[in-house]
Amino acid sequence: MNPGRDNYSRLYDLLTLINLLRNSMRGLTYDDIREKIGWKRRTAERMLTLIETQYGRSFERKRGEENKMVFRLLGNDNFPPNYISENEIVALKTALGFVKTNETLRLPLESLAGKLEVSKNDRASNIEDLTLVIGTASAPRPRIQTDQKIIETLQDAILACHIVKIDYKQSTDEAITQLVLCPLGFLYGAQNNYLVAAYKGEAGWPRHYILNQVLSVEVSDKYFDAKGFDIHEYAAKSFGAWISHDGGYKVKWRVKPEAAEQAQRFVFHPTQKITLQKDGSLVVEFFADGLKEMAWHLMTWEGKIQPIAPKELIAEYKKQLKLAAEALK
Repeated sequence: MNPGRDNYSRLYDLLTLINLLRNSMRGLTYDDIREKIGWKRRTAERMLTLIETQYGRSFERKRGEENKMVFRLLGNDNFPPNYISENEIVALKTALGFVKTNETLRLPLESLAGKLEVSKNDRASNIEDLTLVIGTASAPRPRIQTDQKIIETLQDAILACHIVKIDYKQSTDEAITQLVLCPLGFLYGAQNNYLVAAYKGEAGWPRHYILNQVLSVEVSDKYFDAKGFDIHEYAAKSFGAWISHDGGYKVKWRVKPEAAEQAQRFVFHPTQKITLQKDGSLVVEFFADGLKEMAWHLMTWEGKIQPIAPKELIAEYKKQLKLAAEALK
């Protein structure tokens, strides 16, 4: 790989190698990899080791003709974990044609196909996650510890539209409650990560459950109809993980001129509108809930972004500043 190539190029080269290893009947040698991708042997060895770590027994290395090492991927696994190929989406849509009259299978399969297509098309927002997966990027920031087994179990249930039964610890009285839910997605916030789910048979507003307070998950064999629920569309109602039943607020910020260039690199909210002012400042406008998390974010700008509206945001911002000052007394 040429030194000037960036991490995104390396990611695409790696995905290309995965497909070549999976689709090659005889496998690839180091010479093949150099010819097709341009990597030197040392780079190829490093990437092959990474792939072997991810695939385990599906990764095959053996001596071939002229005693050369040959590498191959067995089966139909995908890389990175949960990566969705176009062929898989087409196969799923084809399968839908055979179950048109079977509503029990058709409804969850249609919902799954829609979710997979949205995920496949959302490459711009997923590219940073992919670079973290392959080890070419790091995110040195505080993160919330979660039980990965519970996350994986819920993820499978969300994608397959399976009803789940969870043991949930109420934060107020430490009581453990057993709930039967239709899991719809996850919301990751600044202080808590949440499972978004609805009660079985309830057509109303989804509820949020703190993931760290989900003690166990049991997936049933019963399906539910997600009714086209889209976690991205749902999350766009808020700045952070707090979403009320009453809608949101018309939000307006003023970015001072000295921070305008930096602020223009941010997507503060999917619905944002940014307007450059004559004095070099910016006005950022969007519609969302989540005033507390909004105030927390504004505090990281050290006064370079001022809340203008709504009045509830200004009040929350002042409250958080006061609490921060009192912590030093």
